[in-house]
Amino acid sequence: MQLFEITTLILEDQELVAENLRRTLINLGVKKVRVATSAELAERIFNEDTIDLILVDINLGENKKSGTDLMLELTQTTPIPHIYITANADEKNIKAASETSPEGFLEKPFTKEGVNACISIAVHKMRKQKTTITLHGKKALIDFSEILYVESQNNHIKIILENGKKAVERIALKDFIERLSPHFLQIHKSYVINMQKVEKYTATEVIIHRHHLPIGRSYKHKFKDQMKSYLPD
Repeated sequence: MQLFEITTLILEDQELVAENLRRTLINLGVKKVRVATSAELAERIFNEDTIDLILVDINLGENKKSGTDLMLELTQTTPIPHIYITANADEKNIKAASETSPEGFLEKPFTKEGVNACISIAVHKMRKQKTTITLHGKKALIDFSEILYVESQNNHIKIILENGKKAVERIALKDFIERLSPHFLQIHKSYVINMQKVEKYTATEVIIHRHHLPIGRSYKHKFKDQMKSYLPD
């Protein structure tokens, strides 16, 4: 996941600051940047677009919903990577904002170098924890923990999610494996599993959420060796 691959939303009530930050992100290579000047507008954009990362000001004005309040609401239903923007990085603000597990903090006034460092760290974290798939015709950023297993079908793959949804991607299984975390293991020429989701296994198959998946002969030794860390014999 590179900078240019993400869609970023800026929530900043000061229009000049928001525009400056938007230009900085574009100059750094981010191709799609949405801007909102209120929590209500940001929530509307979030619901209508696929947002990968939010840069959100903690203080959005007197008697207005704060950036922290908005992120507390959003992250209850949809965990979303976010960075807080603040002009007052005191202990009280940082402690309150940390409740939503942000990717970092960007202190105003910011510099291009500071923005680049903050965004790069966030994208690096996202790359380790998430991947992009297509759901209902839209790109969606999902946690690796949501994936049960991946099945190869001719020239595409089928991704089975924990919530019962399925995604289809036109990519070779061997190429998709490179995007996954170390918790994933190929157990058959057609199957890659999330080892954290394995409930039971035998010498010939793996059971994940009532799905019975075969273990290929050439994969048995590595599978048994790796699974000792997740589900002891």
